[in-house]
Amino acid sequence: MAEQLEFDEQGIRRNRRRKSEGKFKNEDIANRVVDFVKQDSDARVDDTELRLQRYAKFRMWTDGGDDWPWEGSSDIGLPDIMTDVLSLEDTLHNAVMSNRPIANARAVQKVNADKEDLVDDLIDTQMFVEQQGEKAVEEAASAFVMDGVTTAYVPWVREDRKVSIFRSYKGLEPNELPIEKFTAILGQEFAQHQIFQLDEQGWDWELIDPEGQKFGIKFYTSKDGEIEMIGKQSVRIYDGPKIIMKEYEDVLCPPRSANLRIPGPSNPGGATHVILVDHPSVDEIQRLVKSDFYDLVSTKDMKRILEGSDNQTEEEVKDQKDVFQGTTKALEPDDDTHKTLTRYLCFDVYDLDKNGENIDMMWWVLKEPKLLLKAKVMTEMYPADPPRRPLAEANLIPVAGRREGIGLLEMLETTHDLKKQIFDQGIDAGTLQNMPFGFYRATSNIKPEVMRMLPGDMMPLSDPQSDVHFPNLSANNSQAFTLNIMSMADAMQEKLTVRGDLQLGRVPIGRSSALRTSQNLQSLMAAGEARPERILRRFMMMWIEIFAQIHELNQHFLPEQKKFRIMGITDPRKDPYREVEVLKDLKGRFQFDFSVNVLNASKIAQQDSLEKLMSVYSTELMLTLGISTPETIYRMALDWGRAHGQRPEKYINEPSPDASLPPILAEEALTQIMGGQMPQGTPMEGPQQHMAKLQQFIQSDQMAFMDSPGKITMLRTYMSGVAQRIKQEEIAKAAGVQGQGSGGSAQGAGGPPPDTSQPQVQDNELLDESLPTAGGGGNGALQGAQ
Repeated sequence: MAEQLEFDEQGIRRNRRRKSEGKFKNEDIANRVVDFVKQDSDARVDDTELRLQRYAKFRMWTDGGDDWPWEGSSDIGLPDIMTDVLSLEDTLHNAVMSNRPIANARAVQKVNADKEDLVDDLIDTQMFVEQQGEKAVEEAASAFVMDGVTTAYVPWVREDRKVSIFRSYKGLEPNELPIEKFTAILGQEFAQHQIFQLDEQGWDWELIDPEGQKFGIKFYTSKDGEIEMIGKQSVRIYDGPKIIMKEYEDVLCPPRSANLRIPGPSNPGGATHVILVDHPSVDEIQRLVKSDFYDLVSTKDMKRILEGSDNQTEEEVKDQKDVFQGTTKALEPDDDTHKTLTRYLCFDVYDLDKNGENIDMMWWVLKEPKLLLKAKVMTEMYPADPPRRPLAEANLIPVAGRREGIGLLEMLETTHDLKKQIFDQGIDAGTLQNMPFGFYRATSNIKPEVMRMLPGDMMPLSDPQSDVHFPNLSANNSQAFTLNIMSMADAMQEKLTVRGDLQLGRVPIGRSSALRTSQNLQSLMAAGEARPERILRRFMMMWIEIFAQIHELNQHFLPEQKKFRIMGITDPRKDPYREVEVLKDLKGRFQFDFSVNVLNASKIAQQDSLEKLMSVYSTELMLTLGISTPETIYRMALDWGRAHGQRPEKYINEPSPDASLPPILAEEALTQIMGGQMPQGTPMEGPQQHMAKLQQFIQSDQMAFMDSPGKITMLRTYMSGVAQRIKQEEIAKAAGVQGQGSGGSAQGAGGPPPDTSQPQVQDNELLDESLPTAGGGGNGALQGAQ
């Protein structure tokens, strides 16, 4: 372990910073990574060329004129691949974005269940507010559909930038001292900073922010007499997890790798190494060296970096895309800091200590100078339990034992080639029909040369009927052949992609109009949802991995107290501002799942489903039996309004103050109390049974978990609220019976009996020791525990 030692004037060590560790030569590691890249790239040369050709067909790139069967024959770019690709991409993108957060946290241990909503809100904010999360979803869907595999790299990024501070203020008064004016300005603008005066008149100052960063402030006067405050300060412009979608050609691994995860007995198909390729500027490398992130770069190495330049000679795919698109490759810039370099980030298993046991390492290497920038144990950069690389991937159509899946371009290529060939032949046949070739008699007065005739042209001949002959080319057979083959190819593509008329909400041509009913259409569409459902699940599994990685990073790198605002909040009564304390709110293991599917991703299908539920759950029988309550009907009405994209709170009222609270079990309420939190919810099993479980708990040995007077008081308060619910139920039942006996009067002549239950305990109030309970019992146990 290499260390950089620093001592103060008294010889006391104040800092102890680590440098990259290991018993290796930097040159050997750099050569190792570069060799990996060459081997992996050579292994998929043919695959790269095939993917490039498919991409050209997707973009409908042609040269505009073929030379077979004759020069200038038809060469049409068909839009069938692009149509199906964009349709599937739109479906995936809209399905993911229709539910936020994309994935939901589920606590592994019950004690952490109350943290789930906070974890969801935090990750949703980090994904869609602090970065362009929707753009990441779009890029992921595009690679998932076209390449058959999409890969996400999820690092924690901290980026600082020097920014200029500029403020202008009213000029000095005639008798006002500059230092008094400047002191007042600084005290107002930088109240939380330490302020030091550098000159006698107060024109120059030095400030230290709460994080210990120093910066200077200078005051000037403009021509019109205004005071100008100017300074430069280092500002953190990003600090959080970043989702970086990697292109197919920028992710390298050994052939026949099943996935990018760490290989081992639990993952026999893992990749022994994974290399991510990107092209940073020289300026970015200099900044990272200066910040000591790249700690293996010397002054001599910096000269090699400045002399190098990225010619990107190995990026044939991107070069060919530029050629097809008509983009000219940019010339090398004059400013050396604007030059780009090829950087390899390698996840490797390597025997670092030479003891015969490989460990997970990370190498940062520049290709042009073959320079190792940084070496780090992976679990130090990306701690996780269990250890994993910060990578997530998904396949459209998986292939056993292969990381690369089958993309939609590959699936449609054969039928596309067939349709294009038939389409070109049909156009060429029409061309021959409209402009047929002909024959003429050699002894006629026609000159022996190729003549091209235009409409209206006339040619003098002695015997036109005998001298010239145009064969009769029948177009009917060729047109019928073309249309039949095109229809067959369309049918094959629809079956392959499951994107036929039914999936587009249309009744197939030639089918009975009796199918045109809402119920029949939904039944038929449901029959075609098997494959789209599986494809959507594969895509969502990648986002579950991404969310799990973000949560692991948050537990280790999130600032101790992070404040954020929830975006897109629908309930105006909730506080949109949240604060996270890492040790208190995030610690714990969570699993992530998703609720999105093909049906609830469609707003129309979701609206129809809720309408059918409301028609059943709000019937008189359901209400009479107590299966449905005003609270459950209210929550259903909320969901129905939100499915229509509205804020239903503006139009409907709560039947009771806690109608919007979620139902909770007695076990969940006790768990929250043990965690020091007052339960928020309504008894799921009913107040009577809920209270019975609480009484059973306080009479059991588990009451010992209430290990503080505050928790016992909280339990007593909660039980008081449940007892009040029981009393209200009894009053409601009594009022209903009395109303039936008095000819339908809801409350009878005397009105409802008075409410004798104890009110809810407010802050700084004492609770009567005689705790009201249903059926008695339980109070003595609470008093004894206290």
